[in-house]
Amino acid sequence: MKRNRRAAVKDLWLKTLRDENGNTTTVPSALHGRGSRWRARYVDGDGRGHAKQFPIKAQAQPWLDRQTSKVVQGTHVAPRDAKITVEQWCERWFEGYKGNRPNSVNSARTMIRMIVREFGHLAPSEVRPSQVKTWCARMKTDGYAVSTISRAHRSPVGLERQTEHTSHEVGFHQLRLTGDEVGHLAVQFAEQ
Repeated sequence: MKRNRRAAVKDLWLKTLRDENGNTTTVPSALHGRGSRWRARYVDGDGRGHAKQFPIKAQAQPWLDRQTSKVVQGTHVAPRDAKITVEQWCERWFEGYKGNRPNSVNSARTMIRMIVREFGHLAPSEVRPSQVKTWCARMKTDGYAVSTISRAHRSPVGLERQTEHTSHEVGFHQLRLTGDEVGHLAVQFAEQ
């Protein structure tokens, strides 16, 4: 059963008890005085829970607000997924793409080779819009066709998203897609 999206900040040092008359009393919990006091928890769009502890609530709430905002916008990436390299991300994506037409698969393989050659050693969060723009400009200088540069830039791996974020530097790992969205992008990619 998939868990619903939700989020909360909880005080780990105090708990609320309710008596038989419905009156509430706040008492120290078993964790009182140990470790960080506040825990921010949320469930992402895939039903997976994530939590982080903070010493003060003023740190926990903004962190939780940022995470839930990313979930709502569709740009959330689970912390464990943010630790992979671009090459690993591309390999995962390509495994799911292999069932398409042979020419489409070969074209995707070529695009992924180009992306991995340039960014494969980096974590997705380390790829910056300026790097993607420089890479595209260098491909043009190296004589690649405009259509090839365009396909590499708009590949389902998410490099186009990089250049849309010129006001602040973000990694393309923030492009989190569902299986249906990847399939839709793969079809568009193959038709180019």
